[in-house]
Amino acid sequence: MVAEGDTLFHGTGLCLTCHGADAKGLPGLGANLTDSVWLHSDGSYDAIIHQIETGVPANVSTSGTAMPARGGSSLTDDQVKAGAAYVWGRR
Repeated sequence: MVAEGDTLFHGTGLCLTCHGADAKGLPGLGANLTDSVWLHSDGSYDAIIHQIETGVPANVSTSGTAMPARGGSSLTDDQVKAGAAYVWGRR
């Protein structure tokens, strides 16, 4: 599941576009996903799934840039879970 999430993060999931290839975030875009600071959830696996599913509105985002639901991609529920497993394992 983590390996599939890695592939999705760096491919069709579009995550690296804002969070960077190393998941450490890009200034003005996506947050660092490798540290212990969670800006919009408690960082649990289930919370990460929810965050990917729902996204983050621009007016709530600390960067002012919205994270669209499912990262703006067409990830399936199982792919969201795999992506969340990858992100959860990076911290």
